[in-house]
Amino acid sequence: MCKRDLSLILTTSLAMRFAAALYWLGDVSGIDVGRYLNQAQSIAETHSFTYNGYPTTINGPLFPFILSFFFAAGFHSFLAQLLFVLIGSATAILTYLLAERIQPRIALAAGLCMALAPMSVRYSVVLLTETLFTFLVTAALVLWSRRKWKFAGLAWGLSMLTRPTSVFFVLLLFLFGFKQRRYLIMAGIAFLTVLPWTMRNAVQFHSFIPVASQGGGVLLLGTVNLNFREPIWTQIDHTVLFLPEEVEGKPESVQDQILFWKAIDFIRTHPLEWLKARAKQYPLFFADTGQYLHHISKRGVQGGFLISNALFLLLSLIGLWLLRDHFWRLPFLTLWPTYLAVIHLPVWVEARYSLAIVPEMIILSIIAVCSMSVGSAFKSNSL
Repeated sequence: MCKRDLSLILTTSLAMRFAAALYWLGDVSGIDVGRYLNQAQSIAETHSFTYNGYPTTINGPLFPFILSFFFAAGFHSFLAQLLFVLIGSATAILTYLLAERIQPRIALAAGLCMALAPMSVRYSVVLLTETLFTFLVTAALVLWSRRKWKFAGLAWGLSMLTRPTSVFFVLLLFLFGFKQRRYLIMAGIAFLTVLPWTMRNAVQFHSFIPVASQGGGVLLLGTVNLNFREPIWTQIDHTVLFLPEEVEGKPESVQDQILFWKAIDFIRTHPLEWLKARAKQYPLFFADTGQYLHHISKRGVQGGFLISNALFLLLSLIGLWLLRDHFWRLPFLTLWPTYLAVIHLPVWVEARYSLAIVPEMIILSIIAVCSMSVGSAFKSNSL
């Protein structure tokens, strides 16, 4: 570990994200942002986790809980943005530390790439869960690589309380734990971290909801056959997936079950249409169009970003292929991006959902570039 490298990464990351915070000063736009702020205000003022005054399980509690501290004397959005500037910058440092475990020579490049990653920079000042979730997941992977099983488990648990996306991954770790006890420890600590929230849901809603009830909705949205000549969200808004009276007045968990079975019915009765919808939707997982920079040059930004995304994805896949013989020796690098890419195959995706694997994709891409430039010497010395 080189202090000079860490200082360079931290300075670059802070500068980029602070500039973004100034540029998007006080940005609280977006439906999801409004929901988190509503929940945070409820926590701050009534010490209860509600949405529009009603107890909720629509998302995990950790992110709104952190936001609630900024409601102490009126909401201060810029101060909240600054906190996530720090968290996003810490993720760049964690990327360096994770890369160092693979090959010290690539650590500086990996950390700097994470510091400069455009969508990660942008979302570090958007009050959504992506920045916190990416930080916690990357922290878990770094701790895993250093065999700090209990602390890694705590990080996984906190990640689940931020976004339920990692729940099934931790379940896989738990199953792997029957052959490798250290995984059992890591997964066990993670589930113990989440247990109080699961018990809260069971008592309040009389249902087994480990973290949040939202899987059915994203599965149903995943059945929409998009037309890329029209605005995506306009199509979503105009697509009748269910009738309002089918879910009105029902608990969130029941609503989610209704949406889940509607999605299953559609997949079962229209399998080819569903596959067509997935073939159109799934690439959006890796397609950052730079829409937040459209005011500069819409066509130029979109084309440049999409070409860069395609190259980035290709290089990361090459890196993963180069490590195929070491897949299980480096699970802290290979398992998480593989899992996240697979678990999003059947459900609605957006480019921001892939932010949680950007650190690992950066490392894999750099491995690919180094392997192509220095050949077998890098391959033999990198592990």
